[in-house]
Amino acid sequence: MATSLTAAVQPVYGRVQLQLTFTSVTSATVSRVHADGTVWPVRGGEPAAVMSTTGVGWVGYDHEAPLDQAVTYRATSGSTTFSSASVTVPSSTADLGSRAWLTHPLQPSLSQSVLITGVGARTRKPRASILPIVASATPVALTDVRLAPSGELGLLTSTLAEATALEALLADGTVLCVRCPATWGSMWFYAAVGDVGDEMAAGHAQDPTRQWLLPYVAVTSPPGVAYGTPGYTYADVNATYATYALLNSGEPSYNAVLT
Repeated sequence: MATSLTAAVQPVYGRVQLQLTFTSVTSATVSRVHADGTVWPVRGGEPAAVMSTTGVGWVGYDHEAPLDQAVTYRATSGSTTFSSASVTVPSSTADLGSRAWLTHPLQPSLSQSVLITGVGARTRKPRASILPIVASATPVALTDVRLAPSGELGLLTSTLAEATALEALLADGTVLCVRCPATWGSMWFYAAVGDVGDEMAAGHAQDPTRQWLLPYVAVTSPPGVAYGTPGYTYADVNATYATYALLNSGEPSYNAVLT
């Protein structure tokens, strides 16, 4: 079987499935290349352990690709690099295109497609020191690159099940990957979420609808390996790993997951 990297979009999970066939090596680094040329490592692909050189040797999932933007994937081992075909993860057309993904990078099974009701003003704080100078009426400014934006997202959950799922997503405080439709502008980023507030519908205590306010600061991508891939079955495991030894070497241990 020829060396290849295949990317297939799975819209229901908002992700890309990756299948790597490498006929001569046992590991490779898998990355995502955005339309602007920036390169992002695929979680779990640093490196990807190639379990077989006679068929599909590694299967991975990218839950953090931006929406509505063509991306390609590439696998590198030493001086050898090859790429996938271009793929695009579509945004949802439900609710007049007002849905976005809040993705838990380390536990993708907690990720939610949420209804966004508002995107508050974003603030880009400066980093500057204003220093008064002896014998000068004007101070000297020492400046640096501005911080990434901070702001607020308004969300709506319509059922108690949706509210419970959102609470579970936010519970461990992990940095989230916010992925909004491309028509919203530059709204693909990682967010450290602050104090979360939710409010019931006024005058209707039995109404399960909740309004949520999520203040955030845009930050760098969190380190760590993802586990708990939704939709990944025992049949998928059997198709990927021929033996328990290969499974143990290709997936994180219980200790790695817990720590």
